[in-house]
Amino acid sequence: MITTLIAVVGTLLGAALTGAWQHLTTVSGRRDRDRQAQRAAVAQLLGAATAHRAAQFLKHVARREGEPEPETGEARASRYAARTAVTQALTAVRLSGVPAHLQALAVDLVAASVAVGDAPSDDRQAVDAAGAAARVAHEALETAAAQHLA
Repeated sequence: MITTLIAVVGTLLGAALTGAWQHLTTVSGRRDRDRQAQRAAVAQLLGAATAHRAAQFLKHVARREGEPEPETGEARASRYAARTAVTQALTAVRLSGVPAHLQALAVDLVAASVAVGDAPSDDRQAVDAAGAAARVAHEALETAAAQHLA
């Protein structure tokens, strides 16, 4: 009778331990997938913001050099596509589940990148200052994300 009781208790403990191990493995795997998704979303935003700023700088250079800017030109379409990519990437960051402080840094980066395009093209100091602020916002998000997702 005691042997049977010990066998039953051992079987139950084994099943409980196996279930707990599977649960921990599942939770760990989910955490890894979530981190990978967050890392990918932040990287997508950083890349999109860089491309957007580059398009805005090219716009300023073209305007300063007196190049015509038709309403439906390829350059304008490229800038709109870059802005759309930034918006989509920001949405991906927000939906990825990154903490609030990273979301705030992401919003700051987008605002700073948009400010580059809003600076008056004929005011080189304003464009340079907006670009510098955008690079600072970029690095702030990149550094914080690297620390959080390490």
